[in-house]
Amino acid sequence: MNCREINEHGKSGTYIANCFAKKILSVFYVLIACIIFISMFACANAKKNSGTPSTGSASNQQQANSSSQNNPAAGSNVNSNTQAQTTPNTQPASPTVTTPTPPAPTAPVQQPTPPSQPAANNANVPSGSPSGTDDMIRKDACTMVLTKNDMGEGWMSISTQPPSILYTSSKCHVYYSQGGSFAPTVQNTVAVFRTVQAASDAYDREKPAYGTVSTPSIGNEAFLNDATPINKELVFRKGNVLVYLWLQQYQTGDIEHYARVVEQRITP
Repeated sequence: MNCREINEHGKSGTYIANCFAKKILSVFYVLIACIIFISMFACANAKKNSGTPSTGSASNQQQANSSSQNNPAAGSNVNSNTQAQTTPNTQPASPTVTTPTPPAPTAPVQQPTPPSQPAANNANVPSGSPSGTDDMIRKDACTMVLTKNDMGEGWMSISTQPPSILYTSSKCHVYYSQGGSFAPTVQNTVAVFRTVQAASDAYDREKPAYGTVSTPSIGNEAFLNDATPINKELVFRKGNVLVYLWLQQYQTGDIEHYARVVEQRITP
């Protein structure tokens, strides 16, 4: 008896509701069973299809094998193509061609200019000598001073020592007098310096700062201080030789004459 028949026989509403619920639950169970069955069938069919190779692929493979048997060259081509596709390209990269840079043009060889030859000077003459014509004098100073014969009759020599002069190789001092009190006297000192420059420096130190000074043409350079008539002084330089002359108490004496006598004895 179904739910409708039960309703017609006058059953209660609750009983009828329970009857319909049971019916619906039964239909739901049937649907679930169908879905499960369909799913199981689909999975089994999918496994069967994946495990069995397709007929078309097998036929294609058979055709390829038969072609390779009938045409070995074709088979080798297929294999070579397959190998070319699967084998990585191991050929080395083509080397980069570098165009060589042409060398820079060689600079012309410059011939060294020979140094100018200096003037032939004595090795003892420094390059800074005041005059290029100065020559070194190597004579002893005592061979160039005034002698008693140069003074004439009535003159006597007085023993004396040469003054202290630095940077000399030789020096000599003479002292002549006519005798008596306030008699005329002449003193002469000759100093031979080691260099021309030393002689020139010594000459500059002898120049008076004040007084009447003239420059007679004696030696390379000379000055005459005759500010006091009875006490004249003449100094001149020739090369590396410096000559000192003093004329005292002798108003009419020719001091330049004595200087020229000594100059003649100063020779290289």
